[in-house]
Amino acid sequence: MHTSSSYTASVINQYPESVMYGEPLEHIAHMIASSSSLYMLNGTITQPLYANNLQSYGIRYLTNLFLCQLWNIDVLTLWKYNSKHISTLWQCPSTPDISVVKRGKLAADFNDVTNGLKSCSPKLVSLCNGASLRATKTIRMSMSMVRDVFAAFKNLKIIHLLRDPRAMIDSNVRRHEIGVDVNIDKFKRRAREICKLMLNDLRESSILKMSYPGQILTARYEDMVDDPILSAKRMYEFLDIPFTRSVRKYVQQKNSNSGTRSALWRTHISKEHLEIVNQHCSELYKELGYPKFDTLDEVRNLDITGYTSIGHE
Repeated sequence: MHTSSSYTASVINQYPESVMYGEPLEHIAHMIASSSSLYMLNGTITQPLYANNLQSYGIRYLTNLFLCQLWNIDVLTLWKYNSKHISTLWQCPSTPDISVVKRGKLAADFNDVTNGLKSCSPKLVSLCNGASLRATKTIRMSMSMVRDVFAAFKNLKIIHLLRDPRAMIDSNVRRHEIGVDVNIDKFKRRAREICKLMLNDLRESSILKMSYPGQILTARYEDMVDDPILSAKRMYEFLDIPFTRSVRKYVQQKNSNSGTRSALWRTHISKEHLEIVNQHCSELYKELGYPKFDTLDEVRNLDITGYTSIGHE
């Protein structure tokens, strides 16, 4: 069983000539939330970040990553470097204990950590430069940011991942995230915000597809669970890389227990939560091919399909 973004990244990372960066904007978002500074590999420390910096910093980070200019990235983001080459960085004898970096206590240990990373980074940069496919997985990137990155990289390709918003918000509830499980006002705000964002991104994606034909692929989580091999082949064809037997085997192993995973939310979402999400997300359902489900009886009846085909290819 898997979630769509992590799973998609892992499938793409099976391509031997790839490097995959995991959530490079996550640490920036956290630092912005706390108005904190970033400790860069080049030895500099940024001034505190604020909310209006996310898009500009995000674009700058993605540009540096795709150009393999890792010295312009902060230490904790590099620690999040999620690829088959991660051991190159942390097995270097001069790199300090990774727990120092994990704890985020960099102020006192910054010089030791930075010097250790600097000694290892040339090999990591070399691996990045030698990769024919450089990719990043991020759930914090809006399609308006994509437009700006397209301006810098004409050969950029985007896999736009989507999922039924009821499943996404229900996951927040079950994991006790951001207070939506105990505060109905927070739940309402989450439903309103996530569906507005998804709808805006979907429409922006449609506009971008006209300017950059063949460079944006829309993919639904439900389709990946329903036919994982076909979905993975479609992604590899889109990226123009070979779908090998080893990749097929990996996909089969990852999906051996997926079953009805995409419909799990339908077995326990409450009537109140269903009505709230329906209120804010009905327009998005139509765009993505999800039925509204007006009653709990409809939701619980798994013989009723939870999605239909869509035209956003």
